[in-house]
Amino acid sequence: MKKSASSRSKKKEAPPPPPPPKKDDQEEEEEVFEDEFQPMDFLKLMSNDGYVFIVDKKTAMISQTIRNMLYGGGNFEEAQSKTIRLNDIRSEVLERIIEYWHYRTQYSDHTDQLPPFDIDPNLAIELLNCAEYLQT
Repeated sequence: MKKSASSRSKKKEAPPPPPPPKKDDQEEEEEVFEDEFQPMDFLKLMSNDGYVFIVDKKTAMISQTIRNMLYGGGNFEEAQSKTIRLNDIRSEVLERIIEYWHYRTQYSDHTDQLPPFDIDPNLAIELLNCAEYLQT
């Protein structure tokens, strides 16, 4: 049986591969990639009982005290090491302060009524003192 001409398939040649990118193009692509994906800047906050909290620097900047330690011009060691020892703050209290910073950041542009930020009455006075020290 003979096949008709319409059912025969012709072999198609594959198109040639694209030329490799120029070196300048590669460098430009790498620069764009590096600019778009910069690692976040973090700080280590250490409580008086030795717990270390790693916090996004932008979030920690809510505290005027931390901002002064990092950028106040006093050549604080904290500005170089990115580790801030908070010798008067217990970990339980520092954790709650950091939670408040995140709450404040999350709802900074919120125009409706904010959800409550509950505070344990047993921590209230200590939180108030720490918030005053941190100027939060």
